[in-house]
Amino acid sequence: MTIPKKFLSPAAAGLLWPAALILSGCGASQPAASPPPPVPTETAPVPAPAMTIRVASLDVSGYRGRIEQKQVDELARLMGERKIELLAVQGITRYPTVRTRTDLVGELASATEMRQAFGETINLSGRQSGNALFSAYPISSSDSRSYEGVAGSNFEGALMVIVDAGARPVVVVSTLLPEPLSTADARICNDALSAMASERGTDPLLVLGNLPGPPDGGTWRDIRTGDARAGRLWYTPGGITVSGGTTARCELGTLLIADVGIYPQSRR
Repeated sequence: MTIPKKFLSPAAAGLLWPAALILSGCGASQPAASPPPPVPTETAPVPAPAMTIRVASLDVSGYRGRIEQKQVDELARLMGERKIELLAVQGITRYPTVRTRTDLVGELASATEMRQAFGETINLSGRQSGNALFSAYPISSSDSRSYEGVAGSNFEGALMVIVDAGARPVVVVSTLLPEPLSTADARICNDALSAMASERGTDPLLVLGNLPGPPDGGTWRDIRTGDARAGRLWYTPGGITVSGGTTARCELGTLLIADVGIYPQSRR
């Protein structure tokens, strides 16, 4: 609505003219030009691993009962249901020469039709303690080592096994560390595990057991779950990918389960 000049004071009427001139000189505002969409860049697809192996770990050092065939059969069924192809077991006590005692190592290997390696850490009058690995793949070699200088019970140690996984060798370590783990003992164990990784060069290495978090600033990566009873998995990242991190329960303890994707060894 236009207000007649006669109703405006001279000063107010004078102010209207510049404003009117400004408005009449302005056209409709034009929207700012949108920048051109970015040109999509082509990225090389991430190659799929040559094969994937399901690995698991079980610490039986805290089991206080007498291991019987029913516990072995339960574990074998669980491994079949979860399609576990490599199982590292720590803290085993066995009596291989006593016929009335169930041998977890021999009976589980028989029930699952897997290869097995056992690393003895101490032997007291035929009572053996140590760690084991059960594998659906051929085992090239195994070596049992103690952690020299730790303030433990002498049951602590590491079993290092070379598994022929087809695409490339994979080093698997089943280990039991002292509990409680002091800072000094943790340093000794970490140095020993790092030395094993250096020995194998570019071969991927998996360490399974009652491990703490990996030391800061190193090459180790780890997989764990919210259940501390399942332990951890340390690994060196070259040549493999590790995913998952689930648990499963049996009477003997809690299993940590993960999937390991293996890439072929590069050829020069």
